Amino acid sequence: MQINVSSSRKAFKSAIAILVLFAVMISLQFVRDAHEYISLLTGAIVFAIWIIALYGTIESCKSFREKTSARKAIGIVVNFGFLGLFIFAIVANVMDMIEAFG
Repeated sequence: MQINVSSSRKAFKSAIAILVLFAVMISLQFVRDAHEYISLLTGAIVFAIWIIALYGTIESCKSFREKTSARKAIGIVVNFGFLGLFIFAIVANVMDMIEAFG
């Protein structure tokens, strides 16, 4: 028997995972001086957040046909927000590289 999980529920779960990973990443910044591998761990967390945000955004787009709920709204806002932040960061870095080498 297969249980059908709605897209808005998947998007909400990915939004919660993003928020938890983001809180872990922020808390790791306070112990940065204690360990030398914190920056590597932070990079891995950022990569995981990016992948989860991409998945959550796809599920959020699939959930537009479902009825409106608070979980759906939270999933859409968090997933699109973090994906937008990553796209903005990539564009800003590319523009800085063009300015530096151009």
